[in-house]
Amino acid sequence: MRGLFDLFLASSIFLFAFPCLTESTPPSAWWTASLPFRPTNLTYKADALWVCGADEMIAKSDDGGKSWQVKHQKPNGELLLKIAFAGEMFGFVSGSHGAFLRTSNGGETWTSNMVGTSTVKNISFADDRHGMRQVGLNVEMTDDGGAHWTSVVGFDTNPSNKDCFEVLSFVRLDSNRATVALHQKEGEDFFFVTRDDGETWKTIHLDNTFAGALFSWNSQYWAFGIEYLERQKSGGYSAPVVLHSPDGLNWSHGTTSPTEFSSCTSQGCILYDGAIANLYGEKPAYLAVPADGTLQPAWAAGKGSVCVAGPKLKCAQAENTATPPSRPYISRPISTVVNESRLFDDCISCTSGSFAVPNTLRFMAVLDVSLDVAKDGTVSHVDVRKAPNPEVENEIQNIIGAWLFEPPREGGVPVERNHKFVFNLGCFAFPGNDQGTCSMLFIPKR
Repeated sequence: MRGLFDLFLASSIFLFAFPCLTESTPPSAWWTASLPFRPTNLTYKADALWVCGADEMIAKSDDGGKSWQVKHQKPNGELLLKIAFAGEMFGFVSGSHGAFLRTSNGGETWTSNMVGTSTVKNISFADDRHGMRQVGLNVEMTDDGGAHWTSVVGFDTNPSNKDCFEVLSFVRLDSNRATVALHQKEGEDFFFVTRDDGETWKTIHLDNTFAGALFSWNSQYWAFGIEYLERQKSGGYSAPVVLHSPDGLNWSHGTTSPTEFSSCTSQGCILYDGAIANLYGEKPAYLAVPADGTLQPAWAAGKGSVCVAGPKLKCAQAENTATPPSRPYISRPISTVVNESRLFDDCISCTSGSFAVPNTLRFMAVLDVSLDVAKDGTVSHVDVRKAPNPEVENEIQNIIGAWLFEPPREGGVPVERNHKFVFNLGCFAFPGNDQGTCSMLFIPKR
């Protein structure tokens, strides 16, 4: 038991209070938007917020998330995972079992053009013809609007290398230019670049740089991450980095972020709870939202609001600020969120989490879990056994209840599915902490 506690301790960090960066009036509270489906992803385009999710639904808001109009739906349809636009009129959505929908009239109507049966993890289009998508470990390109897809040559001809790297992100910039951001396992990040529509590719490595969040802005590539400075001097230190490039070959530093960031989109990055920074262009611009833990990685801003996709769609008014909003005071040990999708072959998004508990709680045990996957790929029920108290059990149910799976099918017919598994739960606090933390450590399947 002592060894297990040490493992939790080693994977956690103690977060001291950070000084306030600026004083400002707290924004108003988050509200829950009324939607008939589980949301998964958001974007802002054509002067409107857009959301996609379960049951192949797509909805639009013209008033900053106060009201929503469903533009597409299919009961027991696919789970849509990514929505975006390339221009004012052309939009695209991808999801489970090869789902691909597109619009050519600004989102008023959507048509399906499924190619293949594997989940499309990510997708990028430069215009209504030239795009890229990720299916499994493969990255594919299209020059006819998604009717046909061909594998990127470097990935297709070296299948043995696929276990050595992971695809982080990619951008189709125009008919000729495209770049894939890759992470070499136990190594660094690099870019795989073409300037001739995939005929030839070149590998670009930036020393001491991990910038795998890749986007298109103002006809250039933009990459976000961290870089290690003075690495040869006793290990050095890390700093946030913003890079941009016109061709994927030559990269320049962009604006300086006031702190490290996460969950970047084509609109900016989350600095910390309650603060979003637009790091495109010459200098940062900031948005302040309520700092109560609601801000999620899937977010979009528009019409004076920020909306986030989680188990529910929540929105709040956002305040433009010239300086970073105040950073919340936190005094508890926290653990890094871990992707646990390897637990199940049909899992799309399964992440472990940590949550605050009273600083007097000390607990270490192996817990049993049974979960039911609904026909739309969401989790309909979670049963947790051996939790120390009802409050901890409820927190675990909320975390696992947010997982997403490929909608279960048997012979093409939608069905429900059950999964059973175990995980380690450790709850502890350091002396002087205001709160303790419970961390979930999953046992990989054999």
